[in-house]
Amino acid sequence: MSARLESDKLRIYPNPTSGRMKFELPDRGVFDYSIFNHLGQPVFNGQIENGAEINLSNQPNGMYFIIVKDEEKFLGTRRIVVLSHS
Repeated sequence: MSARLESDKLRIYPNPTSGRMKFELPDRGVFDYSIFNHLGQPVFNGQIENGAEINLSNQPNGMYFIIVKDEEKFLGTRRIVVLSHS
């Protein structure tokens, strides 16, 4: 499967979010993720499975970038907007 098709199957929602986000991944298994703020500074990284949730509600409002990959392939990058604070 091409990288483009894999990337199309990566869903992270809701977006914008109040902080909690759910991942829909194209394959079973464990994937690595990294989250960066709008300045490119790392915020979080870890591992997720399909259906997993992460919580960014303790982060300032703003735009974040999430990169998801496994050892063999890059699944995609998504832009997420966090609007959890007034």
